[in-house]
Amino acid sequence: MGGGRPSPTISRGQLGRRLRELMAVAERTPADVASYLAVSQATVSKILNGRQATKVAQVRSILQLCGASPEVTEDLVELARAAAAGDWWSDYGAPEWFRTFLGLEGAADSLLTYEGELVPGLLQTAAYVEAITRRAHPEMGDDEVKRSVELRLARQQHLASDGRTPRLHFVLNEAVTCRPVGGPSAWREQLEHLIAMADAEHVTLQVLLFSAGAHPVMGSAFTVLEFDSEPTLSTVYLENDRGGSHLKSRSEIDRYRAVFSDLVASAASPAASRALLVRVAEHW
Repeated sequence: MGGGRPSPTISRGQLGRRLRELMAVAERTPADVASYLAVSQATVSKILNGRQATKVAQVRSILQLCGASPEVTEDLVELARAAAAGDWWSDYGAPEWFRTFLGLEGAADSLLTYEGELVPGLLQTAAYVEAITRRAHPEMGDDEVKRSVELRLARQQHLASDGRTPRLHFVLNEAVTCRPVGGPSAWREQLEHLIAMADAEHVTLQVLLFSAGAHPVMGSAFTVLEFDSEPTLSTVYLENDRGGSHLKSRSEIDRYRAVFSDLVASAASPAASRALLVRVAEHW
């Protein structure tokens, strides 16, 4: 991951790891911490796994319970302040279930994404976002649709902030390239954007052709989020029209990494995939 100060998500992961290490040395359990803080063990688990912002006062209490030195206390209190910093999406009205993913996506070193039905969010144009939002949520007013579009574009811009260049690898089912969205002009614009993104140095884009036949995740899409500096934050994100969920166990992450490798091997090469996109765009 590039320069700049660590994101709140990374700081939370680092803080959680450091607290777990201190607790192990002090022979303190999550139950001990929960009792000392007068919170649930579920809350403690989120703190220790970097999934929740922590109040500085709570961190001080955990450090006191573990008998941390003044030097360690000062270091981790500063880390806790960084972890509690505001998140960039707070002005966009992102739904609660999506915020965890946004934090992880914005801090990940690499993202491995398979999509079977639509262009992935990080590759969508404004017109494409508006079209799919209005179709999926006809009850939304213009202001809500506008915020949805702005959030999607802000996600894309955020990944390029502070000089960051996360590695992005996408495998798209050929069906994605066959479904025009938003009218001929908007669809051509989207195709041209995909071609431009395929040329980006940090992006790998492949198309899984219909001729590849059956594959391991027919009927589902997923993203594997990987963190070089904090591997414990790595996760698999699954989403449907009701919300999203995260798979966090090592076995689940390893399984989806293997599935993605299978998809990569079955898909057309990046060069052949780009050529396909060019042909489809020329048609429109």
